[in-house]
Amino acid sequence: MAALSVQLLRNEEELSVVRTPVKTDERRPGETEWLRGYDCDEQGDFERAVTFYRQSAAKKYRSAYVNLGNLLDKSDNPLRQKEAVYWYKRAFREGAKAGAWNLAMHYRNRGVRRWYLHWLSRAAEMGEEDAIKALKQMKQTGRSMRKSN
Repeated sequence: MAALSVQLLRNEEELSVVRTPVKTDERRPGETEWLRGYDCDEQGDFERAVTFYRQSAAKKYRSAYVNLGNLLDKSDNPLRQKEAVYWYKRAFREGAKAGAWNLAMHYRNRGVRRWYLHWLSRAAEMGEEDAIKALKQMKQTGRSMRKSN
């Protein structure tokens, strides 16, 4: 079976997955583990996906940071959610605009207005299209986020 590389491509509002054959010796450190994690994630085996993404992240494969954060953020366990923030910030520090965007969404979903706006602005500064749209819409409506009780 040929090795595959996975790319997520943004087309309008839809993300699509493109798999292209790659020779095993051409892979970057951590890519094999990321691909295994991605496959487990797609199959709904989230615990195994977390394990593979952790292995990939340990090899400094940047895509694993965001994927790992996303899986951990879905958890009901506050410690896992805290770890998700760590991985999002690590991705952001290494230049991934998805890290800033996911931090904004993390805080929005928890009703933490200050940090939502902070990370939304950082994502927009990095060129994240959804963040730019959200800020533009806020300016037009004069609302930044409903205040939580």
